[in-house]
Amino acid sequence: MIWKRTIATIVGVTAALVSVIAFTCPVGGLASGPAVLAHVMMCSIGLVALWMGVRFLRFGWSGGRPESSGWMRPLVLGIGCFFPGFMFSLPITAVWADYRHGAPGNGIAISFYIGVLATIICWIVLLKKRKAQRLS
Repeated sequence: MIWKRTIATIVGVTAALVSVIAFTCPVGGLASGPAVLAHVMMCSIGLVALWMGVRFLRFGWSGGRPESSGWMRPLVLGIGCFFPGFMFSLPITAVWADYRHGAPGNGIAISFYIGVLATIICWIVLLKKRKAQRLS
């Protein structure tokens, strides 16, 4: 069982360091709308990486898994669902936008909205699950 705690500690430290990189990621031309959007997206990725790193480090140091019934877990996991929703839809929407409209930049906007939709759906599902657990 000690090997699980060792691996969790290594993953936790790595995730915490990656979160620092994501928080300080320079995005050129912060005056434009897409650059601000990219910076917000990187900060949300950093927030989720930091949260996961702290959770792994707590497990690595204590060996137990704390029960969480708070609202922070669904919130952070919902934000974490943005990136997979965005990245998995990006190739499809980029090809569709290029074929349909001849403007590949439209695919990024559509993928952003799909990522936001994935976040909202994840929040709804996790908050309903939390509510059901609290009632029982």
